[in-house]
Order: sequence, then C-alpha cells, then structure tokens
Amino acid sequence: MNKKVLVTGGNGFLALHIIAALLPLGYEVRTALRSLNKLPIC
Repeated sequence: MNKKVLVTGGNGFLALHIIAALLPLGYEVRTALRSLNKLPIC
C-alpha cells in the first residue's frame, strides 16, 4: 500500500518534525512551501 501525505507549511517548526517522523515510516511526503530561502537542509 502506498502511504502518501500532504503537509502544508513545510517551513514551519511542527511541519518539519512531522515530516521527519513520517519519512522513516515509509510515507511519501509532499509539502507546500512559502519560501525556498528558508528551506532547511536535511
């Protein structure tokens, strides 16, 4: 089964932690960003 999730506000504190928790669980994560300049390098 493909597990896909959309997380809005990808630059935000909570979204970053949610994305970091979902990726190791095998989720395909998509996000919306307001600014690429604030994109953290993971």
